[in-house]
Amino acid sequence: MSYYIQRLNAELAAKQAQRAEQRAEKERATAQAARERLTTPLDQRHERLLSTIPIEIQREGLSLASLQASLRGRWRGNCHPGEGHCSA
Repeated sequence: MSYYIQRLNAELAAKQAQRAEQRAEKERATAQAARERLTTPLDQRHERLLSTIPIEIQREGLSLASLQASLRGRWRGNCHPGEGHCSA
């Protein structure tokens, strides 16, 4: 009986370790994505934004205020301090 319990405990510990590794990997991926998002230059962000807006709407004209709001930084509504090339 104690061998059975030891084996169950060992399997449980292995599954917990596997889940912890998966969680850590997910956190690393999330952090990397955030880092990449913050270091993307403004012109590339602008190009990516325009590619999501239908050409018909672009031809009608886009206000600078709406573009500025769409490109606004994610750090307190402004560019991240390390992102000095961006102005909000």
